[in-house]
Amino acid sequence: MAAPTITLTGSGSSKTSGTTLAITVTTTAYAVGDCLVVGFSMDPQTGAVSFAQTAGTATVGAFVTEFDIATGSGTSGVRTVLAWAQVTGAGTVTTVTVTHPTATARAAETFNVTGVDGSIPVNCSGGNAGVSESTSCTPVTGDQDVAGLLFRGFEIAAGMTVTAVLDDFNQGATGSWPVASADSVTVGTTGGSAASNISVAYTVSAPDPAFQIDLSTIAVAIEENTTTNAVAVVIFQASSGPPLAHLTMTTPTGA
Repeated sequence: MAAPTITLTGSGSSKTSGTTLAITVTTTAYAVGDCLVVGFSMDPQTGAVSFAQTAGTATVGAFVTEFDIATGSGTSGVRTVLAWAQVTGAGTVTTVTVTHPTATARAAETFNVTGVDGSIPVNCSGGNAGVSESTSCTPVTGDQDVAGLLFRGFEIAAGMTVTAVLDDFNQGATGSWPVASADSVTVGTTGGSAASNISVAYTVSAPDPAFQIDLSTIAVAIEENTTTNAVAVVIFQASSGPPLAHLTMTTPTGA
């Protein structure tokens, strides 16, 4: 068995008031069974957010909103929405469009996830929002091959270096998920005050192939920063795993 592979494929941002954001997908080849994932962050306006492939030759199913989390209101704070859709016909994906409530600052990234379970690709998900927040989700019990995507939206201009950690609360034990820590630089809007901007960043992690993770433990994503943020984590299940049911996410108090 092998863990799914998560690859950044595109990004987009805008600081002009509007109700849509077009994301240019630069890595365009998608195969049947792949997951097209979109992470989107905006000013914390309320209202529906939807996603659609608007250019490309691939056939993409309906998007599933996996997590929608916000802190603040109006133009103060940030809202993050994470969604995915499965590819049912191979081809290219060149543009994904997000439709959202009227907002000025917003940013998004797209990802391709390969090697996922064909029936239920998402093992679990979770989210939280505030300052220096932690989030977690409780996976199904049993040994599985998984990969984690941590997507974060910030109320700050692009170019901030942030650190994230993916762990399973069972560090060092047999079958644990070795700690994966990574720095990344946010992408998004710039100019004006920090609070007038939205930027995003992501971290990807999968267990070492030598480990087979006991998912009775908790996969946790820890955000280390002091900036207002909304964070979502999703754990993808390998194609070789057994059928799974969606699980209830747990959202602990922020660190």
